[in-house]
Amino acid sequence: MTFNRFIVTLLSARPQKRELLPKTQLADFPTFFPCGASLFRPWHLTRHLRHIGKISTHYSRSQQQPWNRKPLSIYVTQYFSNWLRWFIPQSEELIENWKKSVLTPNNAAIYNYQQSPAWEALYPTHKKSNNSTTLKLAFSLFTDWFNPLSNKADRKQVSLGVHALNCLNLPPNSRWKVESTFLSGLVPEPAQPNMVTINNILKVFVDEILRLDSGIIIKTPQYPNGHRVVVRLGFLIGDLVANHKVAGFASHSATRFCSWRDCSKADLHQLKIGRLLQKRHVKHHSLAFKKFPNEAEPTRMVKKTGIRCSELNRLAYWDPVGIMHNWFEGMIQNHF
Repeated sequence: MTFNRFIVTLLSARPQKRELLPKTQLADFPTFFPCGASLFRPWHLTRHLRHIGKISTHYSRSQQQPWNRKPLSIYVTQYFSNWLRWFIPQSEELIENWKKSVLTPNNAAIYNYQQSPAWEALYPTHKKSNNSTTLKLAFSLFTDWFNPLSNKADRKQVSLGVHALNCLNLPPNSRWKVESTFLSGLVPEPAQPNMVTINNILKVFVDEILRLDSGIIIKTPQYPNGHRVVVRLGFLIGDLVANHKVAGFASHSATRFCSWRDCSKADLHQLKIGRLLQKRHVKHHSLAFKKFPNEAEPTRMVKKTGIRCSELNRLAYWDPVGIMHNWFEGMIQNHF
């Protein structure tokens, strides 16, 4: 499987010319100036060839081109649409058979995602645009960070992030297999990204999800001429830290710590449940982040509301406060 490399955390690219910019031109807010930090460090291709002969390893600044520099940080990702063209032909029959078995009229109990109200909210059946030949897929997004070195004893904390998707249309015994898992990206080490960086990383993925929402044509054995495939995100899976960071909420230790209800840390001793957060309210505050001219305004709003910016809120069907959209690790497998 081929991975496409994008230097996202520190590097911006021009897709038309595929030029790698030597210095960052990104700014956190519209009124901020780009820091102009170098995105590469010197990396001489001949440093390991000194035993062969007298090879000069010294270059002037004018001679050092991007091809002999090493990026400071690399975000490894791949195109979701390319993976779907590989995944759908070999899984289409399994998906259709499982759909027929769970949607039979005799099944009154809900034991699968496609029977739940969450599926009805994701793909309403009353819409006239529904086509019987359209393959409608729902994927879960799993996000977590782990230490690949496993060396906490000597205090070396390294965090490597993973974004992975699984098709919810498959039966449970095939849903979580490696061949059914799409690795969206590996967030580079050594530390977890902040709220600005995680949105820069997710932007590439959400842009493609928005394109897949209108459907793409994929050729399969059942449809040699191709048929339309639509993909949407069903829910987010992760621990408390990952859910709050990706979904666009303040930390669990913040003043407004809850992602479902309007609760304040000062009211914890009263054991009083706050009012439920509304989807429209959360999305309004989340999308307003991009309009703030400086860093002070977003900081004040996070302390007041507990809501941050999230790229997932660009999806029209996404409910950031829906229980089905914020599952902790290990809960989904016990219910579906």
